[in-house]
Amino acid sequence: MTAMDLRKAVLQEVVSLLDDDAAMQRLLDFLLSLKHADGQASIVGLPYTRQERQDALLRAEEEVMAGHVSTHEEVVVRIKERIEAWK
Repeated sequence: MTAMDLRKAVLQEVVSLLDDDAAMQRLLDFLLSLKHADGQASIVGLPYTRQERQDALLRAEEEVMAGHVSTHEEVVVRIKERIEAWK
C-alpha cells in the first residue's frame, strides 16, 4: 500500500464515522493519545505502553503463581449462573 493509498483509506474510514458521535469521540480520543510525549497510542482501560503491558503480565504471573486461577469449566459455570440471575 502506498502512502497515498494509506491516507485515502484512513480518510474514508473517518468519513464513514461522521454520523456516529460516540465513534467520533472515541476516534478523537485515540488520535489525541497518539500525540502523547511517549508517542504511544492508548485505549482507556487497556495496558498499552510497554511498561503497562509488562506490569500487567507481571501481575498475571503473580496471580497464577499464587493459585488465583480458574479452570475453563469453572468460568463457564459462573458465567451461566450470572446469565440466569439476569433473567
